[in-house]
Amino acid sequence: MEVLPAALRPAGTPRRGYRRGGLRALPRALHDDFGPLIGRTRVPDINLQDVPVWSKDGVTLYQTSADALLASLDDQSAGVLTDPPYGIGYDKQLSRLTRKAREEGKSSSRFRYRDYGDTSWDDQRPDDEIFEELLRVGKEAIVWGGNYFADLLPPSQRWLVWDKGQRDFSLADVELAWTSFDKASRCKTIARSAAFPEGRIHPTQKPLELISWCLSFLDPDLVVVDPFAGSATTAVACLRAGRKFVGCEIFPTYFEKAVVRLEDEWSKPTLPGFGELRPAQEEMFQ
Repeated sequence: MEVLPAALRPAGTPRRGYRRGGLRALPRALHDDFGPLIGRTRVPDINLQDVPVWSKDGVTLYQTSADALLASLDDQSAGVLTDPPYGIGYDKQLSRLTRKAREEGKSSSRFRYRDYGDTSWDDQRPDDEIFEELLRVGKEAIVWGGNYFADLLPPSQRWLVWDKGQRDFSLADVELAWTSFDKASRCKTIARSAAFPEGRIHPTQKPLELISWCLSFLDPDLVVVDPFAGSATTAVACLRAGRKFVGCEIFPTYFEKAVVRLEDEWSKPTLPGFGELRPAQEEMFQ
């Protein structure tokens, strides 16, 4: 990959400091962070040493499949926070809405379609084995789009609701997240029109404020896992909160964009809202 040759580790690139066993090719520098997660008996079909990876300050993102990552993690070892594909062809729905609006002479501002690249990512939802793995790995779990997976997830008392602050829009007024918590449901209102001040790199990207809110429900001692990272918003939220994270994104286009975003976030001299340097940046900004 030529997008960020310094940040990405292309397949086949020799590296020092990797160890075999469990989550294959886990860097020694990361083992102290993620060692407790590693499953010694479950080895993924994909060798993670052979895939691109971005890793800084306890936040690691692989370009690989969800099953390869999840198969390497121990039972009840993480806080899962993820937004899987819903299997509703979201990209193609938006394209059709925009085309129809134009044909009917309506303003396309409410139906504007942006080409994010690959449109096949939401053609089908993950199979039941992926959800079994999510529940196995997650000591605690938050799954956005839980209403699309109701037949694959157990009943839950606590649902998280994102109220988009708009009504009668062509898409949903709210979005729902299933959780593993037996507590009261909670709602967060974030106006969709103002939710992405820096723009979006993925069609179903969630607002950073929303994901940061979700993090507040997860045990701070748990490593956060997202096997459907997409725009890497969960990873960015973890960087800002100083939380450990490991995740993956299988589509190269989105992975590359996510890495650009993570590199930009990491290079900021201060943590937004905290006003202090990350330890790894102290020398950089002296």
